[in-house]
Amino acid sequence: MPEFLQKIRRHQQSLAVAHLCALIVAGLVVVGTSPVAAQNSPSGWSTGVLSEPNTPGNSQLGNGQTTTVLPRKPAPEPAVDLRSGTLALTAFLTSEIGATRRRAIDRGLIWRVFTIGTSSEPAKLVVTQRVAQPTLKLPVGKYAINAAFGRAHLTRIIDVLSGPLRKEPFILNAGGLRVVTKVVGGGIARDKARFDIFSDERNQSGARLRVVTNARPGLITRLNSGIYHIVSRLGDVNALVSAEVAVEAGKLTEAVVSHEAAKVTFKLVKSEAGEAHADTQWIILSKSGDIIKETAGALPTHVLAPGTYSVSARWGGKNYTRTFDVRSGKSVEVEVMMR
Repeated sequence: MPEFLQKIRRHQQSLAVAHLCALIVAGLVVVGTSPVAAQNSPSGWSTGVLSEPNTPGNSQLGNGQTTTVLPRKPAPEPAVDLRSGTLALTAFLTSEIGATRRRAIDRGLIWRVFTIGTSSEPAKLVVTQRVAQPTLKLPVGKYAINAAFGRAHLTRIIDVLSGPLRKEPFILNAGGLRVVTKVVGGGIARDKARFDIFSDERNQSGARLRVVTNARPGLITRLNSGIYHIVSRLGDVNALVSAEVAVEAGKLTEAVVSHEAAKVTFKLVKSEAGEAHADTQWIILSKSGDIIKETAGALPTHVLAPGTYSVSARWGGKNYTRTFDVRSGKSVEVEVMMR
Protein backbone atom coordinates (compact mmCIF):
# COMPACT_ATOMS: atom_id res chain seq x y z
CA MET A 1 0.00 0.00 0.00
CA PRO A 2 1.28 3.36 -0.90
CA GLU A 3 2.68 5.30 2.06
CA PHE A 4 0.25 8.20 1.81
CA LEU A 5 -2.72 5.76 2.04
CA GLN A 6 -1.24 4.29 5.27
CA LYS A 7 -1.03 7.78 6.78
CA ILE A 8 -4.69 8.49 5.93
CA ARG A 9 -5.87 5.22 7.58
CA ARG A 10 -3.83 5.90 10.74
CA HIS A 11 -5.36 9.40 10.93
CA GLN A 12 -8.91 7.96 10.62
CA GLN A 13 -8.24 5.42 13.38
CA SER A 14 -6.99 8.20 15.68
CA LEU A 15 -10.17 10.19 15.08
CA ALA A 16 -12.35 7.14 15.92
CA VAL A 17 -10.49 6.53 19.18
CA ALA A 18 -10.82 10.20 20.17
CA HIS A 19 -14.55 10.19 19.38
CA LEU A 20 -15.07 7.03 21.50
CA CYS A 21 -13.22 8.58 24.45
CA ALA A 22 -15.36 11.67 24.19
CA LEU A 23 -18.52 9.56 24.39
CA ILE A 24 -17.23 7.66 27.41
CA VAL A 25 -16.35 10.89 29.24
CA ALA A 26 -19.77 12.36 28.45
CA GLY A 27 -21.44 9.27 29.89
CA LEU A 28 -19.47 9.58 33.12
CA VAL A 29 -20.49 13.20 33.52
CA VAL A 30 -24.21 12.36 33.16
CA VAL A 31 -24.01 9.56 35.73
CA GLY A 32 -22.11 11.75 38.20
CA THR A 33 -24.64 14.62 38.12
CA SER A 34 -27.65 12.52 39.31
CA PRO A 35 -26.96 12.87 43.10
CA VAL A 36 -26.42 16.62 42.66
CA ALA A 37 -29.85 16.94 41.09
CA ALA A 38 -31.39 15.09 44.06
CA GLN A 39 -29.77 17.46 46.58
CA ASN A 40 -31.22 20.43 44.75
CA SER A 41 -34.80 19.06 44.84
CA PRO A 42 -37.59 21.30 46.37
CA SER A 43 -37.30 21.73 50.13
CA GLY A 44 -39.74 19.77 52.38
CA TRP A 45 -39.41 16.45 50.78
CA SER A 46 -36.85 14.89 53.13
CA THR A 47 -34.60 17.74 54.05
CA GLY A 48 -32.99 17.17 57.45
CA VAL A 49 -34.72 13.79 57.97
CA LEU A 50 -32.40 10.97 58.80
CA SER A 51 -32.99 7.50 57.41
CA GLU A 52 -32.60 4.37 59.46
CA PRO A 53 -28.95 4.06 60.55
CA ASN A 54 -26.88 1.44 58.80
CA THR A 55 -24.74 0.98 61.87
CA PRO A 56 -25.30 1.86 65.51
CA GLY A 57 -24.91 5.60 66.00
CA ASN A 58 -24.76 6.29 62.22
CA SER A 59 -27.45 7.45 59.77
CA GLN A 60 -27.38 7.53 55.96
CA LEU A 61 -28.04 10.88 54.27
CA GLY A 62 -29.52 11.12 50.82
CA ASN A 63 -26.13 11.89 49.27
CA GLY A 64 -24.49 8.77 50.66
CA GLN A 65 -22.84 10.56 53.54
CA THR A 66 -23.35 9.48 57.18
CA THR A 67 -23.89 11.43 60.41
CA THR A 68 -23.54 10.44 64.05
CA VAL A 69 -26.79 10.54 66.14
CA LEU A 70 -26.25 11.24 69.84
CA PRO A 71 -28.86 9.71 72.24
CA ARG A 72 -31.17 12.40 73.79
CA LYS A 73 -30.73 12.82 77.52
CA PRO A 74 -33.94 12.90 79.60
CA ALA A 75 -34.90 16.27 81.09
CA PRO A 76 -33.55 16.59 84.62
CA GLU A 77 -36.16 16.21 87.37
CA PRO A 78 -36.81 19.35 89.41
CA ALA A 79 -34.83 19.45 92.58
CA VAL A 80 -36.78 18.61 95.75
CA ASP A 81 -36.79 21.37 98.32
CA LEU A 82 -35.76 19.53 101.44
CA ARG A 83 -36.57 22.53 103.60
CA SER A 84 -40.32 22.77 102.85
CA GLY A 85 -43.41 20.75 101.96
CA THR A 86 -46.79 21.47 100.36
CA LEU A 87 -50.23 20.61 101.78
CA ALA A 88 -53.61 20.71 100.02
CA LEU A 89 -56.34 21.15 102.67
CA THR A 90 -59.98 20.15 102.22
CA ALA A 91 -62.82 20.00 104.78
CA PHE A 92 -65.97 17.84 104.79
CA LEU A 93 -69.06 17.99 107.00
CA THR A 94 -69.16 14.23 107.40
CA SER A 95 -67.27 11.13 106.35
CA GLU A 96 -70.44 9.37 105.18
CA ILE A 97 -71.10 8.88 101.48
CA GLY A 98 -74.79 8.46 100.71
CA ALA A 99 -76.61 8.31 97.40
CA THR A 100 -74.28 11.02 96.13
CA ARG A 101 -70.63 11.42 96.94
CA ARG A 102 -69.83 13.73 99.82
CA ARG A 103 -68.98 17.24 98.85
CA ALA A 104 -66.19 19.36 100.19
CA ILE A 105 -67.16 22.56 102.01
CA ASP A 106 -66.72 25.33 99.44
CA ARG A 107 -67.24 28.48 101.53
CA GLY A 108 -67.29 29.85 105.07
CA LEU A 109 -64.09 28.10 106.19
CA ILE A 110 -61.24 29.65 108.15
CA TRP A 111 -57.92 27.79 108.30
CA ARG A 112 -55.34 28.58 110.98
CA VAL A 113 -51.86 27.05 111.19
CA PHE A 114 -49.93 27.13 114.46
CA THR A 115 -46.45 26.04 115.38
CA ILE A 116 -46.27 23.46 118.17
CA GLY A 117 -45.44 25.17 121.45
CA THR A 118 -42.70 24.01 123.77
CA SER A 119 -41.78 24.72 127.36
CA SER A 120 -39.45 27.48 126.20
CA GLU A 121 -41.48 28.84 123.27
CA PRO A 122 -45.28 29.16 123.07
CA ALA A 123 -47.33 28.14 120.04
CA LYS A 124 -47.51 30.81 117.36
CA LEU A 125 -50.03 31.52 114.59
CA VAL A 126 -48.17 31.45 111.27
CA VAL A 127 -50.91 31.28 108.61
CA THR A 128 -54.60 32.28 108.37
CA GLN A 129 -56.51 31.38 105.20
CA ARG A 130 -60.15 32.07 104.32
CA VAL A 131 -59.97 30.09 101.08
CA ALA A 132 -62.14 26.97 101.13
CA GLN A 133 -59.42 24.64 99.80
CA PRO A 134 -56.01 26.27 100.26
CA THR A 135 -52.65 24.91 99.19
CA LEU A 136 -49.98 25.80 101.75
CA LYS A 137 -46.20 25.63 101.42
CA LEU A 138 -44.65 25.37 104.88
CA PRO A 139 -41.19 24.76 106.26
CA VAL A 140 -40.60 21.15 107.27
CA GLY A 141 -41.83 20.55 110.80
CA LYS A 142 -44.83 19.77 113.01
CA TYR A 143 -47.91 22.03 113.00
CA ALA A 144 -51.37 22.26 114.58
CA ILE A 145 -53.88 23.03 111.80
CA ASN A 146 -57.40 24.18 112.73
CA ALA A 147 -60.37 24.22 110.37
CA ALA A 148 -63.30 26.36 111.60
CA PHE A 149 -66.76 26.35 110.03
CA GLY A 150 -68.94 28.63 112.12
CA ARG A 151 -68.81 27.17 115.64
CA ALA A 152 -67.78 23.78 114.25
CA HIS A 153 -64.07 23.15 114.20
CA LEU A 154 -61.38 20.50 114.10
CA THR A 155 -57.68 20.67 114.95
CA ARG A 156 -55.13 18.13 113.71
CA ILE A 157 -51.40 17.76 114.33
CA ILE A 158 -49.65 17.32 110.98
CA ASP A 159 -46.01 16.64 110.13
CA VAL A 160 -44.97 18.64 107.07
CA LEU A 161 -42.39 16.67 105.08
CA SER A 162 -40.42 17.53 101.96
CA GLY A 163 -41.55 15.88 98.76
CA PRO A 164 -44.60 15.90 96.49
CA LEU A 165 -47.92 17.59 97.26
CA ARG A 166 -49.90 15.92 100.10
CA LYS A 167 -53.69 16.04 100.38
CA GLU A 168 -55.02 16.40 103.94
CA PRO A 169 -58.81 15.92 104.44
CA PHE A 170 -60.51 17.31 107.57
CA ILE A 171 -63.76 15.57 108.63
CA LEU A 172 -65.56 18.12 110.83
CA ASN A 173 -68.63 16.00 111.72
CA ALA A 174 -70.66 19.20 111.75
CA GLY A 175 -74.32 20.09 111.38
CA GLY A 176 -76.59 23.10 111.61
CA LEU A 177 -78.99 24.29 114.33
CA ARG A 178 -81.83 26.75 113.79
CA VAL A 179 -83.87 27.92 116.78
CA VAL A 180 -87.39 29.20 116.13
CA THR A 181 -89.33 30.98 118.93
CA LYS A 182 -93.07 31.28 119.51
CA VAL A 183 -95.04 33.32 122.07
CA VAL A 184 -98.22 31.71 123.42
CA GLY A 185 -101.08 34.19 123.04
CA GLY A 186 -98.98 36.63 121.02
CA GLY A 187 -98.62 40.24 122.10
CA ILE A 188 -94.78 40.12 121.83
CA ALA A 189 -92.71 39.92 118.67
CA ARG A 190 -91.06 36.51 118.72
CA ASP A 191 -87.92 37.86 117.05
CA LYS A 192 -87.25 39.81 120.25
CA ALA A 193 -86.09 36.59 121.87
CA ARG A 194 -82.39 35.79 122.25
CA PHE A 195 -80.78 32.48 123.14
CA ASP A 196 -77.52 30.99 124.38
CA ILE A 197 -76.15 27.58 123.41
CA PHE A 198 -74.19 25.45 125.86
CA SER A 199 -72.27 22.30 125.01
CA ASP A 200 -72.63 19.02 126.85
CA GLU A 201 -69.10 19.45 128.17
CA ARG A 202 -68.63 20.96 131.63
CA ASN A 203 -65.86 22.92 133.28
CA GLN A 204 -64.13 22.13 136.58
CA SER A 205 -67.03 23.57 138.58
CA GLY A 206 -69.57 21.44 136.71
CA ALA A 207 -71.07 24.27 134.64
CA ARG A 208 -71.71 23.76 130.95
CA LEU A 209 -69.41 25.47 128.50
CA ARG A 210 -71.09 28.33 126.62
CA VAL A 211 -70.71 27.98 122.86
CA VAL A 212 -72.94 30.78 121.54
CA THR A 213 -74.12 33.93 123.32
CA ASN A 214 -77.08 36.20 122.53
CA ALA A 215 -77.96 34.56 119.21
CA ARG A 216 -81.00 35.66 117.19
CA PRO A 217 -83.75 33.16 116.38
CA GLY A 218 -84.14 31.94 112.81
CA LEU A 219 -80.44 32.00 111.96
CA ILE A 220 -78.44 28.82 111.34
CA THR A 221 -75.58 28.13 113.73
CA ARG A 222 -72.95 25.63 112.54
CA LEU A 223 -71.90 23.25 115.31
CA ASN A 224 -70.00 20.01 115.78
CA SER A 225 -72.34 17.06 116.14
CA GLY A 226 -73.43 16.37 119.72
CA ILE A 227 -75.90 17.26 122.48
CA TYR A 228 -76.50 20.93 123.26
CA HIS A 229 -78.45 22.87 125.88
CA ILE A 230 -80.45 25.91 124.70
CA VAL A 231 -81.58 28.73 127.01
CA SER A 232 -83.97 31.13 125.28
CA ARG A 233 -85.03 34.37 126.98
CA LEU A 234 -87.74 36.84 126.07
CA GLY A 235 -87.07 40.18 127.69
CA ASP A 236 -84.63 40.76 130.53
CA VAL A 237 -86.41 39.35 133.58
CA ASN A 238 -87.66 35.77 133.98
CA ALA A 239 -89.28 34.68 130.69
CA LEU A 240 -86.83 31.82 130.10
CA VAL A 241 -87.19 28.46 128.33
CA SER A 242 -84.50 25.77 128.16
CA ALA A 243 -84.29 22.64 126.03
CA GLU A 244 -81.91 19.84 125.01
CA VAL A 245 -81.23 19.32 121.31
CA ALA A 246 -79.11 16.87 119.32
CA VAL A 247 -77.15 18.11 116.30
CA GLU A 248 -76.32 15.46 113.69
CA ALA A 249 -73.43 15.64 111.26
CA GLY A 250 -74.43 16.76 107.80
CA LYS A 251 -77.99 17.67 108.85
CA LEU A 252 -79.94 20.78 109.84
CA THR A 253 -81.75 20.53 113.18
CA GLU A 254 -84.64 22.92 113.91
CA ALA A 255 -85.66 23.52 117.53
CA VAL A 256 -88.98 25.25 118.27
CA VAL A 257 -89.08 27.11 121.59
CA SER A 258 -92.46 28.27 122.97
CA HIS A 259 -92.52 31.17 125.41
CA GLU A 260 -95.32 32.09 127.80
CA ALA A 261 -94.99 35.74 128.74
CA ALA A 262 -96.61 39.18 128.65
CA LYS A 263 -95.62 42.83 128.66
CA VAL A 264 -96.12 44.71 131.94
CA THR A 265 -95.92 48.51 132.24
CA PHE A 266 -95.63 50.22 135.66
CA LYS A 267 -96.74 53.71 136.64
CA LEU A 268 -97.02 55.55 139.96
CA VAL A 269 -100.09 57.79 140.12
CA LYS A 270 -102.01 59.85 142.66
CA SER A 271 -105.34 58.75 141.20
CA GLU A 272 -106.65 56.16 138.74
CA ALA A 273 -105.53 56.90 135.14
CA GLY A 274 -103.50 59.79 136.49
CA GLU A 275 -100.18 61.11 135.29
CA ALA A 276 -97.14 58.92 136.03
CA HIS A 277 -94.49 60.32 138.32
CA ALA A 278 -90.97 60.48 136.95
CA ASP A 279 -87.84 59.46 138.83
CA THR A 280 -89.58 56.51 140.47
CA GLN A 281 -87.50 53.58 141.73
CA TRP A 282 -89.11 50.15 141.15
CA ILE A 283 -88.50 46.70 142.66
CA ILE A 284 -90.33 43.66 141.21
CA LEU A 285 -90.64 40.66 143.51
CA SER A 286 -91.80 37.10 142.94
CA LYS A 287 -94.67 35.55 144.86
CA SER A 288 -92.17 34.20 147.37
CA GLY A 289 -90.69 37.67 147.90
CA ASP A 290 -87.48 37.24 145.89
CA ILE A 291 -86.29 40.29 143.96
CA ILE A 292 -86.32 39.52 140.24
CA LYS A 293 -85.82 43.01 138.78
CA GLU A 294 -84.88 46.54 139.84
CA THR A 295 -85.63 49.41 137.47
CA ALA A 296 -86.41 53.12 137.32
CA GLY A 297 -88.47 55.59 135.33
CA ALA A 298 -91.97 56.96 134.90
CA LEU A 299 -93.26 54.11 132.68
CA PRO A 300 -90.85 51.15 132.75
CA THR A 301 -91.98 48.15 130.67
CA HIS A 302 -90.74 44.57 131.11
CA VAL A 303 -91.64 41.09 129.89
CA LEU A 304 -92.63 38.71 132.68
CA ALA A 305 -93.50 35.04 132.78
CA PRO A 306 -97.03 34.14 133.93
CA GLY A 307 -97.50 34.23 137.72
CA THR A 308 -98.29 36.39 140.73
CA TYR A 309 -95.98 39.27 141.62
CA SER A 310 -95.67 42.28 143.86
CA VAL A 311 -94.06 45.61 143.02
CA SER A 312 -92.66 48.36 145.22
CA ALA A 313 -92.44 51.95 144.01
CA ARG A 314 -90.25 54.42 145.87
CA TRP A 315 -90.73 58.14 145.32
CA GLY A 316 -90.12 61.15 147.58
CA GLY A 317 -88.68 58.94 150.35
CA LYS A 318 -91.86 56.82 150.56
CA ASN A 319 -92.66 53.26 149.37
CA TYR A 320 -95.90 52.22 147.66
CA THR A 321 -96.74 48.58 146.86
CA ARG A 322 -99.20 46.48 144.89
CA THR A 323 -99.79 42.84 143.97
CA PHE A 324 -100.68 41.83 140.39
CA ASP A 325 -101.04 38.77 138.11
CA VAL A 326 -99.57 38.05 134.66
CA ARG A 327 -101.14 35.81 131.99
CA SER A 328 -99.37 34.81 128.76
CA GLY A 329 -100.14 37.07 125.82
CA LYS A 330 -102.09 39.60 127.92
CA SER A 331 -100.28 42.91 128.16
CA VAL A 332 -101.13 44.79 131.36
CA GLU A 333 -100.56 48.23 132.88
CA VAL A 334 -100.02 48.15 136.63
CA GLU A 335 -100.91 51.40 138.41
CA VAL A 336 -99.57 51.92 141.92
CA MET A 337 -101.56 54.47 143.96
CA MET A 338 -99.78 56.96 146.18
CA ARG A 339 -101.78 56.31 149.35
